[in-house]
Amino acid sequence: MTNPVNLKITLILVISVMLQGYHLITLTHRTAALEEIGRLVPDKESFPGILQLVRQQLDWEELFFLTTCNRVVFAFYSTAPMLDA
Repeated sequence: MTNPVNLKITLILVISVMLQGYHLITLTHRTAALEEIGRLVPDKESFPGILQLVRQQLDWEELFFLTTCNRVVFAFYSTAPMLDA
């Protein structure tokens, strides 16, 4: 059985989760200052171009970007090997 404390730490600090090519990269208020999170949110005019550039440069086949007031999430699909977290 998994120790609940270790499970909680793993869930908070997880950088990349993989399930058959699907991955999540998240930065939250628990792991970064809100100012750092805010720097990851592009302005509306450059938003589509920046996401396209990120997808192409990192060789991701699909990319979904989500922001809230205290979180940034990149959900993407790639068959390329990922670095171990």
